[in-house]
Amino acid sequence: MVASSNLNLNTTSRTKKSLLRLLDKHNLRGWGGILQDDIEESLPHAHKHIKNLADNITKITRPDKKIVLFYNDTSCNVNVDEEFQKMWRSVSVEGVDERKIEEYLEKQGIQSMQDLGSKKVMPKLKKKGNRKTTFKKLNDHLTGVLEDYVPDLKK
Repeated sequence: MVASSNLNLNTTSRTKKSLLRLLDKHNLRGWGGILQDDIEESLPHAHKHIKNLADNITKITRPDKKIVLFYNDTSCNVNVDEEFQKMWRSVSVEGVDERKIEEYLEKQGIQSMQDLGSKKVMPKLKKKGNRKTTFKKLNDHLTGVLEDYVPDLKK
């Protein structure tokens, strides 16, 4: 679950429609949800809009008690046969480890889904070149050009 912290509600149209469009945009682009606090900061009467859009918004409360709002895409709702639901709920997998479940599924000819997880991208480290920079110290490279302007005090 990802929550966006920088919110850009259009300042000219601060309506519940613009909020719904923003949540839909976040959903379609895979950016995750938006913190309710951020919406309340940028949208006047946010509580009223959120309450009116209750069918189109899903609220998730994080462990730190912050509420994240997601777009509830009703086009993805699928009706599942009640008989299949009963069969699904009747199967108990408590006490069975994942390896045994995978073996059973393979025996039945069903390929199990592999969780690849999120891969962390390591930033490329720049190699420090072994540069041996030689530079002249004390202006040795200007030996013939520099003149001494200190007056002789021994005269």
